[in-house]
Amino acid sequence: MEKSNFRRILMGLILVIIGGFLLFSHLDIIDIELPRYIYSWKMVLVVLGFVLLLSEKNKITGVILLLIGGVFLATDVFDTSLREVLKFVLPLFLIVLGLIIIFKRGFSGRRFAKSRDKLDAIDFINETNIFGGTEKAIKSDSFKGGQVTTIFGGADIDLTKSNLSDDTNVIEVQTIFGETSFVVPDDWTVKLEATAIFGSTSDNRVKKIENMTTNPDKLLIIRGTTIFGSIEIK
Repeated sequence: MEKSNFRRILMGLILVIIGGFLLFSHLDIIDIELPRYIYSWKMVLVVLGFVLLLSEKNKITGVILLLIGGVFLATDVFDTSLREVLKFVLPLFLIVLGLIIIFKRGFSGRRFAKSRDKLDAIDFINETNIFGGTEKAIKSDSFKGGQVTTIFGGADIDLTKSNLSDDTNVIEVQTIFGETSFVVPDDWTVKLEATAIFGSTSDNRVKKIENMTTNPDKLLIIRGTTIFGSIEIK
């Protein structure tokens, strides 16, 4: 069995088991009285984060949702204040983040470290920005997509010097407490399929270009998640 299929089946089984257990408990088929916080929005974030953590492309989003939901859920589980929970969580978060900065290659700690004056001749983009940012211009005759991850930072990607490939062109975007923007040619058709959680996604080309017409054969799909941030098409 392929790894992706195994993860999909595992996620499905977890959701079925959790949903079935809650349903049977509510119908008194299972004689177990569950605490009230089990049915709270905090638990929803924890479960969703766990599911995303098992996926292939949304691990960072899963970790963030687990962290947010877990912190608020801990106040109910341990009957304490948010401040007391943060006294433990914040130091651990800083330690883990510090280790990531030390050992993770390709970490970007500079704000807009690259200039648009320099064109990157690449067909795939792979950008990771943590507490930093990137401004990049790409020149490609067959741009296929890629991945952009921004956490507490920004990414500004200029694709106006590029042409799309004939295949399916997808950019996976994860933006958490940050901004990710793409400047694309006026005739490209862009499908923005990102999910915003306390954030926003927008295609601002319509505002600046009157009677804008796009070519359906030049299709770029932008997928992903933004939490307390934004994904923007310019």
